[in-house]
Amino acid sequence: MLFINNDEVKELLNMRDCLTSLEEAYLDLAEGNLVNRPRIDISATTDAPDHIFRWGTMEAVNARKGYHAIRLKSDIIYWSKHDSGITEEKYCIAPGTFCGLILLFSARNGEPLAIINDGYLTHMRVGAIAALGAKYLSKEGSSTLGMLGSGWMARSHSSAFACVRDLKRIKIYSPTKSHRDQAAREIEAELGIEVTPVTRPQDAVAGSDIVAACTDSITPVLQGSWIDKGAHLTCVKAKGEWSDDVFPRIDVAAGGDEPRKPIFGTPFKRGEGNFLTYAAGDPAVLQQIPRWPEGTKEKNGGPRLVALNAMIAGKANGRNRADEISASGGSSGTQGLPFVTLGAKVYELAKQRGMGKEVPTELFLQNIRD
Repeated sequence: MLFINNDEVKELLNMRDCLTSLEEAYLDLAEGNLVNRPRIDISATTDAPDHIFRWGTMEAVNARKGYHAIRLKSDIIYWSKHDSGITEEKYCIAPGTFCGLILLFSARNGEPLAIINDGYLTHMRVGAIAALGAKYLSKEGSSTLGMLGSGWMARSHSSAFACVRDLKRIKIYSPTKSHRDQAAREIEAELGIEVTPVTRPQDAVAGSDIVAACTDSITPVLQGSWIDKGAHLTCVKAKGEWSDDVFPRIDVAAGGDEPRKPIFGTPFKRGEGNFLTYAAGDPAVLQQIPRWPEGTKEKNGGPRLVALNAMIAGKANGRNRADEISASGGSSGTQGLPFVTLGAKVYELAKQRGMGKEVPTELFLQNIRD
């Protein structure tokens, strides 16, 4: 069994391989070879009144490839108020450290194969899935990217979009000048594309063919009135980053996948975004968690929804006109799919190159039947 850390994942996995692997996985999903279970969270109050424990998991199995993976996260979360809104903060044990793991198994004989740090892979998979949405929904000739946010997600999204569209210019906004200036320099150096930091979010949006919200904000960073006809929108968290007036403007969006269903228990009404959440602890404390927007003001029942796997498989059309506004997210209801796909890819590459730390498999086996 292998333990593979973030530095090794970064060395093993590039964005083009990431996109190719995920596109193949969506074909497997369309053809019935892959079963996906989206994210479910459970939460509990802690000794600190403004900090919440949150455990999240998502999983998938690919019968054709012969792999199963479950991704798990153990976070303490809290919220910070800024002039630009409210952001969700998280840590494990102490600020600056995080716990997210991918457990990979053989679907042929059940063998545990790898434990993989999920940090770098997560940034890659969210950017790659957003880019696949742009590949199948953004208008032909899209060349200008407007980026809201300047963190790791902004970097992975820029790299991914550059793989599927011939980008000529990127405009990047962050409320912190030093952050947007540094991100602009680094992305420009990596991609060889002109990157301009801008002082207002609407300046990043205006004239952009693709607009990507890549923040940890739970208050809107994108307003509907800023969006030009023909734009493609992506986000990390639609119900936090987009204001309600964005949704009525969308004509077609990646979506329509199998709806999430609870296994048992009562859903907690203040979960993160769309993710189903269960919670335990002091009800008075739980009620203090900032409420994510519930529902949207939609036009004529909402945008036309087209499943990403159906577009990739050639079974459904995306954009019908150049002036339509389209949208996609970084997961499209299939949070388990990228972890079995990219986890298996990283594992196979690590085996080929002799990377990763060997851990005795027998530590994870027992002779008592459960």
